Amino acid sequence: MDPEIRAAIEEQKKAWKAFQDANDQRLLKIEAGDVKGLSDINVKIDRITAAMEENAKVIERVGEIENSINKLSLGTGGGKAKGTGAFSAYMRSGDESGFRADATVQVDPDGGWLVPENIRKEIGRIAQGITAMRNLASVQGISEGASYTEFVTTSGAGAEWVAETEKREETATPSLARIDTVVHEMSANPKASQRLLDDAMVDIEAWLSGEVAIAFAELEAESFITGSGVKQPRGILSYDAVEDKNYTWGKLGYRTTGAAAGFASSNPEDALVDLAYALKSKYRNGATWLMSRTTLAAVRKFKTSMGYLWQPSFQAGEPSMLLGYPVAEDDAMPSHTTSGAFPIAFGDFKAGYRIVDHMGIRVLRDPYSAKPFISFYTTKQVGGGVKNFEAIKLLKVAA
Repeated sequence: MDPEIRAAIEEQKKAWKAFQDANDQRLLKIEAGDVKGLSDINVKIDRITAAMEENAKVIERVGEIENSINKLSLGTGGGKAKGTGAFSAYMRSGDESGFRADATVQVDPDGGWLVPENIRKEIGRIAQGITAMRNLASVQGISEGASYTEFVTTSGAGAEWVAETEKREETATPSLARIDTVVHEMSANPKASQRLLDDAMVDIEAWLSGEVAIAFAELEAESFITGSGVKQPRGILSYDAVEDKNYTWGKLGYRTTGAAAGFASSNPEDALVDLAYALKSKYRNGATWLMSRTTLAAVRKFKTSMGYLWQPSFQAGEPSMLLGYPVAEDDAMPSHTTSGAFPIAFGDFKAGYRIVDHMGIRVLRDPYSAKPFISFYTTKQVGGGVKNFEAIKLLKVAA
């Protein structure tokens, strides 16, 4: 194990112990009605929480570096994909001859040129590290058309017990729903000086993939949570939600926190347990919690007679756990302090949400519109939407 990871894990274990000690002290004071020094304890808890988050980042970052090195040593990385040289020439000087010589990468010049496959994959890899839903949901690539259509079963086939010679009655047939996930276009327009482009030491392709990936990832991350479905993917929180006891297909079921603002003051963890078991067992086996950092900070403090519900990760690539299920953070999720909001989603997002990527990212080099800078107008088409309403449940801030 890398010494830096080992050191970060040890620091994480110490921080987790310190967090538990401080929070135990906070809970005892609250139970006794003693508010003296409570604010100082809360500050201490916040400081420890920040340290734990930093340790987690170190563990994850060094783990990714180790994985990259292992891939290179196995011969699965390195080397330039076909078309990269031509693309570099186009980026630096606007030379399109390399593209025109290879019709497989040519696009109408008015619409730009397709980026090489290795750059497209790098943009996707960076976006995946930023967008929680890309790691959780089902991702489907398409090469043609403006949407992806699938049919899902909303109710299963019926069956009955019969005797050997008994008449067989007609049983229920499965009901199907058509789900169309439309792709929408997003664009980024990073700019570079000609001096930067002329510098042979600058990896201009890495510069473009980094600039574009971050811009795209931040834009789509929010849309997968709150997107309206108009000119953008439809997010999980844009669908109608009903109390879980009134659940019907086409809407998402929810449970409540037990308080008009935030969690209930007594046994706040009950809301999480209720939410987890509102999900059918066939989805619960692959389920993940999704919430913002601020909500997770509150949930970390929940403790029962059996101990803390949340447990940190002490291994690179492994998420923290809540009630035995992994936790994913996404700051596009609303705060648990907002009345009527849905701060937590729990479900099998791979079964419940579909992301559709139209293959290919286009780049149009524009040396005229932003002189003395060169603009790279970059576009990508992405769609998203719920495909199985049974597989996702929400927690609503309400009494």
